[in-house]
Amino acid sequence: MDVIEREGYERLAAAIVRQAVDDYRSVCRGVPINSVDRYVYEGGVRRTISKREYDEKRRQSCERSKKEIESFFRSDHFKKICDLDGEMILQQLKYRRRLDLMKIIKA
Repeated sequence: MDVIEREGYERLAAAIVRQAVDDYRSVCRGVPINSVDRYVYEGGVRRTISKREYDEKRRQSCERSKKEIESFFRSDHFKKICDLDGEMILQQLKYRRRLDLMKIIKA
């Protein structure tokens, strides 16, 4: 692999990890990375779901995404694309999230 290919590979890996970090932060704040539909279809009829149902769907979507991202950081794929410690990244993300929550509580 020549220098240019290696540099491109490293940039791609860094972008993938950066996106996973950004996504993790988003879902921890309750912002789904996948769209959540405000409608359900029952018996061929479309109905708008209640705010409570919508909030629950958002929460579930965030929880699913959070687990998927955590799994990515612990995966063999992650270890193959970079030399970082995925578990350490997760610990740092969780620590920073706790700090952010403490700031909100104190405010």
